[in-house]
Amino acid sequence: MLACTVIGLAVAIAWGASRPPGPVTEAAKRRPAISITGRVENIYPGIRARIPLTLRNRSRRTLIVKSVRARPGNPPASCPGSNLLTRRKRVGQKVPPRQRRRVDYPVVLSTTAPDACQDARFPLRYRARVVRP
Repeated sequence: MLACTVIGLAVAIAWGASRPPGPVTEAAKRRPAISITGRVENIYPGIRARIPLTLRNRSRRTLIVKSVRARPGNPPASCPGSNLLTRRKRVGQKVPPRQRRRVDYPVVLSTTAPDACQDARFPLRYRARVVRP
């Protein structure tokens, strides 16, 4: 059984209209308005899987997450992150202040993935395009 666990690093970069007016504080630079977490288990080569992502709005304003993109890193084993295929997903989800929303994010493990990908954990780095309504 080929099992793969994808762990989100809870890293999201919000850009566009989600920035507050005026100068950006150091705290705002370090902490994005939207955090994203998610993982998937029991993924098989060539089969599409969905990562249930949690979008968390840390700000005091309602935000709209327009799209999400996950970039896989390399797990500790000799299974390059390029074996996990991802793409940008359009979301269009409103996230009220201090609230969470769930979305499914599609991934595919390459059909040519080596045996080292069994039970591998791919670190993911998320990006989110966020705007104010």
